[in-house]
Amino acid sequence: MSRRTDKVEELIKQQLSKIIQNELSEDFGIVSINRVFVSADLKTAKVYVSSLMSNTENLLKVLDSNKRNYQNIIGDELRLRYTPHLEFKLDTGKEAVDKVEALLGEIDHGA
Repeated sequence: MSRRTDKVEELIKQQLSKIIQNELSEDFGIVSINRVFVSADLKTAKVYVSSLMSNTENLLKVLDSNKRNYQNIIGDELRLRYTPHLEFKLDTGKEAVDKVEALLGEIDHGA
């Protein structure tokens, strides 16, 4: 990606982290913005989130229902020509790493 998209990704990640920390209920525990990917035209941002709590489906519903508000705040803060449309996704990277490590552990014990 370009330097511009990298910069916008980082700025969105920082802004969303602040917003979520201040506005999201404590029912979801610690919510992390793990990654943000912005399209080349800067009109869409895929935001990968994770939570230590098990109710991640509810977390995604709450984030989706508030995304317009988040987009408005980001637009005011970043002053971009277009505020990217936010798409929240559950980051399953940690689970995938845990699964691979478990499989490798089984291979080590079987050998």
